[in-house]
Amino acid sequence: MREDRIYQVSFESGTTGGWFVKVIGGRKVLGPYETSDEASDRGDEKARASAPASGFGRLVVLDAAGGQVAARAYGSDPRNPAKVTATDAS
Repeated sequence: MREDRIYQVSFESGTTGGWFVKVIGGRKVLGPYETSDEASDRGDEKARASAPASGFGRLVVLDAAGGQVAARAYGSDPRNPAKVTATDAS
């Protein structure tokens, strides 16, 4: 089974608050970073690096309120499989 890596940049308040990079569905957390740009750059590096090994890497950036502001994908997105035409199927 292919292990797709989806990284998410989000803001958390509190004493150790700041911008963090998290692996969706995992425990890995990078940060805190002072700005969303810093966290986005690091998340982008991780998403790019995961694409050759797993076939797909994705970065989702959220604003401080939790709304999506950007998304980048690397490799072959499994949600958009290639369609087989009638001539290809024969």
